[in-house]
Amino acid sequence: MHFDSANDGVAAASEAVNLLRDKGYLMSGDLVIVTQGDVMSTVGSTNTTRILTVE
Repeated sequence: MHFDSANDGVAAASEAVNLLRDKGYLMSGDLVIVTQGDVMSTVGSTNTTRILTVE
């Protein structure tokens, strides 16, 4: 999945979850842990963890 760093991180995570649901890897009600960082291409910059519920 292409990620545009200009987009909001929450929106990007939601799009990824929706794509995985649409492809049958996730089902409605599943919980997904998403980790991401604020700085692209920097090792060790992961500073955000989200738990999303698949709709």
